[in-house]
Amino acid sequence: MRWPAALHCPALSFATSHRPIAHLTPLPHGSWRYHVGVEQRGSTYRVRTRWSSLHLALTLRDKEEAKDAFAALTWLRRYQRDDLLKAVGERPELILKLITVHKAERLAARGLSLADLLPAKPAATPATITVAEAGARWVYALDHKLESVRERAYAPTVITAYKRAWALFIEWLNTGDRRGPLTTVTEVNKRMLLDWRIHVEQTEFKGRKRSRATANRHLAIVSAWATWVRAPHGLGLDLPDHRISVSKGEAQPLPRALSPEAVSKLFQHLSPTHWEAVFTVLAETGLRAQECLHLKWSEVFLDLDALKLVEKTDRPLKSAAATREIPLSVLAKEHLDQAFTARDTNSDFVWPPELRNRNAFESAWRRTVNKADVKARVHDLRHTRAVRWAVEEGVSEAEIRERLGHREASTTARYLKGANQYGRARARRATGPKSSPNGV
Repeated sequence: MRWPAALHCPALSFATSHRPIAHLTPLPHGSWRYHVGVEQRGSTYRVRTRWSSLHLALTLRDKEEAKDAFAALTWLRRYQRDDLLKAVGERPELILKLITVHKAERLAARGLSLADLLPAKPAATPATITVAEAGARWVYALDHKLESVRERAYAPTVITAYKRAWALFIEWLNTGDRRGPLTTVTEVNKRMLLDWRIHVEQTEFKGRKRSRATANRHLAIVSAWATWVRAPHGLGLDLPDHRISVSKGEAQPLPRALSPEAVSKLFQHLSPTHWEAVFTVLAETGLRAQECLHLKWSEVFLDLDALKLVEKTDRPLKSAAATREIPLSVLAKEHLDQAFTARDTNSDFVWPPELRNRNAFESAWRRTVNKADVKARVHDLRHTRAVRWAVEEGVSEAEIRERLGHREASTTARYLKGANQYGRARARRATGPKSSPNGV
């Protein structure tokens, strides 16, 4: 069985006489020159809609059908399903099935998938599907935000990491006595995944061997593919469970909550200094990096001293619990006030484009920790904020969980493990000898 070729080679315009015609074009920022709705053009009807930075125009021959098409597209926009809107732009014949689904109201737009609009696929068996074919479908699902057991899209950086690990896995299948991409899905078992993990750990990368944690991450990515193969929204194949319990080793991780001295030292060596506002808001609010970089003014309420995070098409949240309200400290509000004064009135983003670049953000952090000689990750600022809420402000664990946007209480408990150490380090800083730069 082959995956429809049209899904691999999307076309932005169709010119057949017996099918709907679609044109998918970029929409200039701030442009409102495109009419949205249904308008007659000779013997045809033009349906126009827009979302984010794209404009979609559909040409249909029947007036009632055009009205139904506009209603169905508006339905998708209401639920921010830009993935399906783009799919209609690439394959306009999908609008006919979308109209049927919309009229029947059998599925909510939030749970609707592209598979619901495509023709039914012939039954497949694990023995006939190769790893390469199943992998190509998985990658397509990642690109179109259709993959996730949680029914939520992954962040772009996660998708990139998944693709890289999968490419390495396919390359590994070509070695030894394995059959490469022709390997069928049924041949992928726990023994093969463990061999893959050992291979990753023993292979050198940039002149040194990968760590055990890196090998475990690569194993988790391939296991995620195997989970998708079994999932109903994936291939829905009846396969044994591929999940593997791995040992994390005897090495103890560094404390995640940074000491007051370490935080102070990091901000003293922050380079370049124009990143100070971004990292201050990150440290004072406990936001995730992606949430902070793509923060919008529509989510900032300076008069209420609070942030109210909601799901955005250009910044999917990690879970439903990530929709939350976070109080602003005096320091965070001060930096946001300054950013508001210097804001671009044509953009809703809090930070200018040069401060929203994730690569530049990571580079600035690496330079800072090297200059400060402090072993810390960006995510440690989030752990530190959680501990500070508990130790300095006496916030309850349940409230901290809501502020951090955690789905599970056990995750919050893990964040607060360093609270006692942080409290002792804070007391030493106030009354006794200074603690080590990055110890708690």
